[in-house]
This record gives sequence, structure tokens and C-alpha cells, in this order.
Amino acid sequence: MLLVYLLSKIVIEKNAQSISMVKILGYQGAEIARLYVVATAIVAIASMLVSIPLSYLTIKWLYFEIIKDFSGWLNYYVSPSVYVKMVVYGVVAYLVIGALQLARVRKIPMGEALKDSE
Repeated sequence: MLLVYLLSKIVIEKNAQSISMVKILGYQGAEIARLYVVATAIVAIASMLVSIPLSYLTIKWLYFEIIKDFSGWLNYYVSPSVYVKMVVYGVVAYLVIGALQLARVRKIPMGEALKDSE
């Protein structure tokens, strides 16, 4: 989640001038949130939903590759509730990250758009 926080922070910082311009044009906080924070949330949650099954398949394959050299055998089993918890914790963590980023968006002054950009 630290990586998601840092990436969303970079998106906000890189678009500070655009966010400021949108504020000058009269967009409200909820509209700006939909443009920047919600879009990042959709990508973060979608990537989480894709990466969980891929990681399950990868770990299962690695487990069988490692265990095949042993004389005994252990079944690979992960409770389905673990995957549900991963999704729930990921969504809750992103809600916290989104709230932090929304506060960052609100702090961007309107004068940022008027600064000379290089």
C-alpha cells in the first residue's frame, strides 16, 4: 500500500497545476476528486483484483516445484477467506490513501495555475 500511496502522491504532485486550473474554472471538490482520486482508485483496485489470482497461480506453481523434490507430500491449500480478506484490506487501505490524497488536492492553491511553468 506504500507503493500505491507514493504513486498516487506523484500523480497529484505532477498534476498540481492542472488541479489548480480546474479549481479556477469552478469545479467543486467532488468533481476534482472524481477526476484524480477516483480514477486512481479504479486502477488500484482493478490491479489488485488482477494480481491476487496471478499471485495465487504463481505461488501454487512455485510450491509444487519446490515440494516435488521432497520424499513426502504436503497439499497446497489456502483458505478462500484469505483472498476475501486481502481484497477487503486492500480496499480499506485505498480508502484511507484516497482520503489523504483528497486532502492533498484540497490544499493545492488556485494560484498554482498562474505560476510560470517550465
